[in-house]
Amino acid sequence: MKSLRLSFVFLLILTAVTVSATAANNSGSLSIEIGGRKNTLSNTPGESYFELLDSKLRVVRKGEPVKEKRLANLSKGTVNGENFFKFDLNTQGLHVVFESKRGKGDAVLIGSLDELVSLTESINLRDSVVTVKDASDEISFSFTEQPEKIKFFSLQGPDRLVFDFIGIKGSMASRQGFRSANHPSGFRVVIEREVPRYFSLSYDNDFRFGFKGRQIFA
Repeated sequence: MKSLRLSFVFLLILTAVTVSATAANNSGSLSIEIGGRKNTLSNTPGESYFELLDSKLRVVRKGEPVKEKRLANLSKGTVNGENFFKFDLNTQGLHVVFESKRGKGDAVLIGSLDELVSLTESINLRDSVVTVKDASDEISFSFTEQPEKIKFFSLQGPDRLVFDFIGIKGSMASRQGFRSANHPSGFRVVIEREVPRYFSLSYDNDFRFGFKGRQIFA
């Protein structure tokens, strides 16, 4: 049943997207990956904003979509004089995981949560001190050694925000509402906090999870 759902979701997205053979290897790209199949939607560097609903993901991206793509429900506009485009993805109850690589952009991963966020594979880990700042409009993480990539997903019952920092063995000062643990593939931080409907991701030297985007989707 799981594979049938994955195939069905991928078929739905294929009806909305004309797939290009170009790999998502450009700095600042945005891609979607389902069942290991990756499709680049934007090669323009820029911030992405997300609205996560029960069976739908809405995405607003700064810049322009790649010319090879034709997206259903695509709309374009400007915010403060800058170009943005917006589109929807039907997730059909599957899990959505967001992956960021420093200087290489973001990927939206859709599928089984156990397969997307497993930390059981043993890899070489670098020691890294992780510092977190929890502000009203964003949570930011800084590192003495950078992760290879960062994954974010949310859980409910109760609400939790989960961040996986792949490739590091982390240490972090204890603080209320935060839990952390090292695993064979990396360092996981779980934050007991309400899952936001709107958010943004940004990863340069620091990784920032922003509680913003409502005005972008208005």
